[in-house]
Amino acid sequence: MSKLETDLDRLQRTIDAFCTYAHAMPDRTASGQTWGVREVLAHLVYHHEAYVAQARALVAGQEFTLPVGRFKDMNAQAVIIHRDVPMGELVRRLRNADHQLREIAVEPGAAHLSIQIKEGSKRWPLRDLICAVEAHVRRHHQHLIKAPQIAS
Repeated sequence: MSKLETDLDRLQRTIDAFCTYAHAMPDRTASGQTWGVREVLAHLVYHHEAYVAQARALVAGQEFTLPVGRFKDMNAQAVIIHRDVPMGELVRRLRNADHQLREIAVEPGAAHLSIQIKEGSKRWPLRDLICAVEAHVRRHHQHLIKAPQIAS
């Protein structure tokens, strides 16, 4: 198995584990909890879908408008945008975006793709981004598992 195949397999397993966990959680955040499963899921959906949209635009040779601003504000906006989306739909969208991202990563020419998360941020070769995204999702999942999930 190549390094890319190993990294893509690891990303899929991490996304699957997170989605299984998220799907089993209540559709609301526990009272007093700033960022619960719903907020993390909305954040991950927002970014995963943005990576896919940007990668698709780059493959097609099209312009892509990067988000502008602070990560804190982008993440808050992601939560607001998705506040009325049911958890099951968010899980479905994360799985779908992950599938698409992994498909793009194995396309011929994907090795030259360079993704930016927002205007002025570091450029990530797509294959390096795969590892960073997997670690990001895994850290969120581990943090949520440790946090008490008290139903409101």
